[in-house]
Amino acid sequence: MENKGRRILSVIISIVIIAVYAFLRFQRFQARQDRQKAQQEQVKNSQVVQQALQDNQNKLNEAAAKIKQAADSVKDKKLNN
Repeated sequence: MENKGRRILSVIISIVIIAVYAFLRFQRFQARQDRQKAQQEQVKNSQVVQQALQDNQNKLNEAAAKIKQAADSVKDKKLNN
């Protein structure tokens, strides 16, 4: 009877150890997934910011070109008068 009790206790302890191990592995897996998701989100945000900076640079270049064109036009008008 004592051996049967020890065997049952041994099985229960083994099951608990396996369950804890599986749970810890799952937590590590989930943490890795969360880190990867955060990195992907960061890359995506970085790309959005980069695109916004490029769009703003293009708008600044267009505005500078219009200002230069207007200045040249005024300069031409002054020279013709």
